[in-house]
Amino acid sequence: MNREPYQIIIMRPTGGQAILTIHSRWVRLILLLLLLLVTVVASLAIGLVQTRRNLAHQNVTIASQAADIKDLSIRLARRDEEILSLKKKMSSAIRHKSYIIPTQIKLPELHPPIAEIAELQLEGDDLVFKIVNIKASSGASASGHLFAVFRKGEVMVSHPAVNLLDGVPVEKNSGFAFSIRNFKPMRIKATDIISDWENVTFYIFDEEDKLRLALPVTREQLEEASP
Repeated sequence: MNREPYQIIIMRPTGGQAILTIHSRWVRLILLLLLLLVTVVASLAIGLVQTRRNLAHQNVTIASQAADIKDLSIRLARRDEEILSLKKKMSSAIRHKSYIIPTQIKLPELHPPIAEIAELQLEGDDLVFKIVNIKASSGASASGHLFAVFRKGEVMVSHPAVNLLDGVPVEKNSGFAFSIRNFKPMRIKATDIISDWENVTFYIFDEEDKLRLALPVTREQLEEASP
């Protein structure tokens, strides 16, 4: 009688007739399936571990890139602020450079401005304007003295009244004193200084008597600009 080379016999615990006999071909199939199952589970485990490692690496990379992007954003913001500040300085310098004009007046050296004349207008006989700190955005204050030199023909009169040399105030610390963080409103009754004046030049000197602004304006310009 031919028998299988091996087989599995399941016996009762108390002996007697066998409950089940598994032939060798089924044993091979079961072993093959078990081996296949173990291989699949191992592959899945390896793949899961690799996936977790990849995710951890990606999280580290994303965090690093986020930090780089934040740093770049801060640098760009600072660069934008620097560019804006530079534009304001250039605009201010160009605007005030155009004020160094009157050929009749021999100006001393003109230094970069610390303040400007803004909202200048003629209200009846009064000159109304503001002394504006051009560095207010940086938190720095501006201090100095203001003069208004009125002219009619060859006659020039300073307000406040001081001696003039070639039309420029000599006692530079005797003007209207100001120390401002933003602006200071001003009003001057021009006809009380000189009647029928033709033009006025505003001068601003700093605390070291350096000329910071020379702004000539004609009466005709103010009358045309006034409402």
